Amino acid sequence: KITDTAIIRFEQIYPLHTQKLLSILSRHSPEAEIVWCQEESENMGAWSHLALKLQNLLGKPIRYAGRDASSSPATGSLAIHNLEQALLVQEAFTSASAKPSKSSPPAREVKHEAKTRASSRATGKKKPKNRKKK
Repeated sequence: KITDTAIIRFEQIYPLHTQKLLSILSRHSPEAEIVWCQEESENMGAWSHLALKLQNLLGKPIRYAGRDASSSPATGSLAIHNLEQALLVQEAFTSASAKPSKSSPPAREVKHEAKTRASSRATGKKKPKNRKKK
């Protein structure tokens, strides 16, 4: 059960109701981490429009949790879509201050490897083996 998170849904991004947003955020700790989470790719949706505006308004960085930038609005694969959806929700609810163990690879590497495996399963193609050079 998550008890330390507030979710604010933007119904209108232009014009941005800054006073209303600041009023809502004032109910929470000024040290609270702000995370922007969206289903759309990073270069689509409201993030690209609001990222700089919100950082300037709030005077602190905002962490993005969502799909990587893409030229297509959809992956074309249900397996990859479901994987990306699970990863973005997990990323949104994981604090940036939570440090991964020394043995765990960076999140982007895990995400890329998982997407590659899901893509291989969806298309039936096997991932090429790494060949050692002599």
